[in-house]
Amino acid sequence: MAMRAHLSTIVAMSLVAVGGCTRMDSVSRPRSNSAQARGVDEWVIAGHDGSTSRIRFRFPPPHDTYGGAVNRIGGGLFLQTHPGESLGLGSFVVSVRDVDMGEADLNQNVRYNAECLRGQDFPNISYSIESITARPSDGEDRGSTLVTLHGRFKLKGVEIPLRIEATFTLDRDDAGRARLLMTGKFSLEKLQETFGVFGAGEPGDPAGDRLLLEFDFTLVPSGSPS
Repeated sequence: MAMRAHLSTIVAMSLVAVGGCTRMDSVSRPRSNSAQARGVDEWVIAGHDGSTSRIRFRFPPPHDTYGGAVNRIGGGLFLQTHPGESLGLGSFVVSVRDVDMGEADLNQNVRYNAECLRGQDFPNISYSIESITARPSDGEDRGSTLVTLHGRFKLKGVEIPLRIEATFTLDRDDAGRARLLMTGKFSLEKLQETFGVFGAGEPGDPAGDRLLLEFDFTLVPSGSPS
């Protein structure tokens, strides 16, 4: 019951970047006493390497057999415990070398080919949240809070505004430890024109020029055992 009651405060949360590192095996964190002074709860991606979280991606039909995942995510959140005018800030980052298409040769091509991600020149893909707004709930799941993330997505050195609808669910794992589940989906449009990324199918094929993405992140309070 206490965990459910605390969910009401998440509607008025503030998210502050604690990720953004080039290395995915560590997350840069502000000092805990500074966080406490601002009345926030600090959360980080669970696990030493972020393996508890995943981003899945695919092209729309008829090219939906082409897709993959990223299983190593860097980042974290500060959740404000008191309402405020600003609903949030935040940041998440992944390394191009962790983009997995399920096949070694294809991975090499997607990660480093000039017409794909060009990872040797642009090693990271990031999303910086500039604000958060709460979305109305249909009342069916009182254990979750619906939000819209307003931020900027960066790929191959190109940064664009991007709005993402997400869900935050506060619960406990099998050992009774608190965790925050963050889920959502979004799409990237006009890959070739915007990012210089040639997708599936023939050039000019709208279905091959659009990427669909879903994410499931598990975060734990800062300082919790992995």
